[in-house]
Amino acid sequence: ERLVSERHMERGDVERRMRAQASREDRLAVADFVIDNSGDMAALRSGVDKAWEWMDGLRTGGGRTAGSGQGARDGRAQDRRA
Repeated sequence: ERLVSERHMERGDVERRMRAQASREDRLAVADFVIDNSGDMAALRSGVDKAWEWMDGLRTGGGRTAGSGQGARDGRAQDRRA
């Protein structure tokens, strides 16, 4: 509705775009790192910190993993590399 009313898009175009989007499961399956923001602010901050450490490890070649072995749906960050 928002796209139709605010952006003046045709309803059929909006529906086609929505159907073409990847599902949550599809996005999670290919993600390298996931931060679940459904918890409280402390959990989100912790997830962001772990993601930053993981990204910094990639930059520095440290290969450091953050959140390894933790579930993406349990409020913690997870390294999703295969």
